[in-house]
Amino acid sequence: MQTAPLNSISAFLGTAILTIFVVALAESISAGFAGFWGGLPFWLIILFIIYLAAYNFLEECIGLPKALAFFLQMLGIVYAGATLAFGCWQASRFVTKFGTSSFSLPFSDTEHMLANGWLQGFWIFIGICIIFTAAYWGMKTYREYKNPTTT
Repeated sequence: MQTAPLNSISAFLGTAILTIFVVALAESISAGFAGFWGGLPFWLIILFIIYLAAYNFLEECIGLPKALAFFLQMLGIVYAGATLAFGCWQASRFVTKFGTSSFSLPFSDTEHMLANGWLQGFWIFIGICIIFTAAYWGMKTYREYKNPTTT
């Protein structure tokens, strides 16, 4: 789909400004107190945001062939699923760093104590659910690509 040149220029400038802003923000977080490993989850999110902005720009201003659009959608599904599953795995590893045998929920006015094993298992369960959800969306996208329905 071709758009007017002014729309394409403004979309390109908006995407470029967004990219510069989020990369500078991620760099400042990684260079500061968080360090590289502390800022790695934020970098993964930033890369996905840049990917989404670039995909939207290409789709709206230039137009994508069906095969390339399918490939980019599958890439996004796999990346999002892997990143979220990695985040859950990191959260489950963080739980084991607590020295006590239980973990109190933050911002609670009553004492809800969870054993570290249960909390670690919860994060692993969420990660597995994310992997299955990404696989489902990948299969659904593949079926729509192979058998398009015209309405």
